[in-house]
Amino acid sequence: MPYTTKRKKQLVYALSLGLGFGIGIYGAWTLLFVNPRLGDYLIGAAIIAGLLPYSVLNFLENRWKRSIDKRIPELLEDIAEGQMTGLTFLRAIE
Repeated sequence: MPYTTKRKKQLVYALSLGLGFGIGIYGAWTLLFVNPRLGDYLIGAAIIAGLLPYSVLNFLENRWKRSIDKRIPELLEDIAEGQMTGLTFLRAIE
């Protein structure tokens, strides 16, 4: 069971990409026709808006996976203790 479903990841990626692209287009238009300084800020904001949700989602996913990896030895010890007491493998997992 993953931290987030594949569908939710794709939705977040598509929304962040669309938001970043939209802000980037507006920033390019502002850079060329209105105010170069504001356009630079908007292009920077577009890059951040496009990459930040993806980065946060990957960070949370990796943190979740690391926490599971840290608990595997404890799980194996519990299964071994259960089998040493005479439980079947399926009962030891419960």
